Amino acid sequence: MPEHYSEERLREAILECREMAQPDSALEYSSEWLGPLEDCGYCGEKLTPELEFFADSEINPGDGIWGLLCPVCLTYGGNEMIWGKGQLYQYQTKSNSWVLVAGFMPKHLQDEG
Repeated sequence: MPEHYSEERLREAILECREMAQPDSALEYSSEWLGPLEDCGYCGEKLTPELEFFADSEINPGDGIWGLLCPVCLTYGGNEMIWGKGQLYQYQTKSNSWVLVAGFMPKHLQDEG
């Protein structure tokens, strides 16, 4: 387990991710992660359902290099979960899938496609 991964810090990070999540919009968009799950692009932690969340975002805000981030690295880095900056996914046990819960595509862009 990476140094920054104390049980307390992980609990705090998960709570921060829960605060970012927008469950009503998640139901409306109904978008699942379809790609393979890699390890966290910052610390190398394996992304598992036990972490509850991961983000697809810039590794460091403003660097232009994207990857998957665990909850701890996401909340350390100050990444924003908005379209064009990052998308937050939450594990759903009933469907055994990762569902988009923040960082949705704006409706006007979605309607154009």
